[in-house]
Amino acid sequence: MKQYAFEKRFHTDWIRFENTLRYLEGSRREKKRLNSGLTSVSIDTFPNDYQQICQHLALAEQRGYSDGLIQRLKQNVMRGHRILYQRRTRFLHGFVTFVTKGFPQVVRREKKLIIILHFLFYGVALLSALISHLYPDSVLLVMNPYELHEMEAMYEKAGEYRPIGMRDSGSNWMMFAYYIFNNISVAFRTFAGGLIFCVGSIFILIFNAIHFGIVGMHLTAEGLGGNFWPFVIGHGAFELTAIIIAGAAGFKLGLSVLMPGQKTRWEALRAASKTAIELVFGVIFFLVIAAFIEAYWSSMHETIHLRYMVGTLLWASVFYYFARAGRA
Repeated sequence: MKQYAFEKRFHTDWIRFENTLRYLEGSRREKKRLNSGLTSVSIDTFPNDYQQICQHLALAEQRGYSDGLIQRLKQNVMRGHRILYQRRTRFLHGFVTFVTKGFPQVVRREKKLIIILHFLFYGVALLSALISHLYPDSVLLVMNPYELHEMEAMYEKAGEYRPIGMRDSGSNWMMFAYYIFNNISVAFRTFAGGLIFCVGSIFILIFNAIHFGIVGMHLTAEGLGGNFWPFVIGHGAFELTAIIIAGAAGFKLGLSVLMPGQKTRWEALRAASKTAIELVFGVIFFLVIAAFIEAYWSSMHETIHLRYMVGTLLWASVFYYFARAGRA
């Protein structure tokens, strides 16, 4: 085949391949422009197109076609090789993809279980708060008198409502590390407890709900709610949600052992562990955010109304994140 006939036969394929290269190499704006303005961009067939270009280059070199054609094909082969075999395990890219798409998607897949555990946690917390209101001494069931005194001293009034935990800004990072360690340890126990046929996760979730409800109502009854609720509303959006999702991850493992279906228990556990691990990674991400808010925001601002506004916005953001993120 002469060069003219060769170029005429495959020219359209080369143009399509070059458009695809420009799309894959381009910025987001360039991709949007190409995707809307060119119909010859094809990502799905890119590996096959690359293989065809390699064959065309080999034929052109074998038949002694012009240097211009050979260089054009060689350039396309090199660009295609860089895209096809580039390293795809970039941590930052993978992390951003997981946060923006993967985590909310896996939460939506397990939404039934997570919603049930939310109702369980907050239902028990409200019931505990009611019991604490009717029987004030019930707070001693979850805290001894010394711990209760320390808790009240932390949230006590000083003339008027004050932000709790006011400290030198240089110690914020120490509290940040402490909150991360404490929150992740609770989340890990909640997750790992699911392996005990879901009993451990249920127990830890219910215990934390009872503790939260009784202590919150007790502090409110003692006139300390103006310090307690503005403090917890901000980081609670991430912390409480993360603990419940950690319980869902544990439940996922426990249910796979209790009800393996047609699989063996080991196979069912292995299949469930992938979803559970994704949930745990998301829980850690949420707990880091909660620790940051708790260390650098919750206890460092005096304006109660501002903290309520920010806290409400954070709860709405968490809801919107799980409802909409990763759908596109």
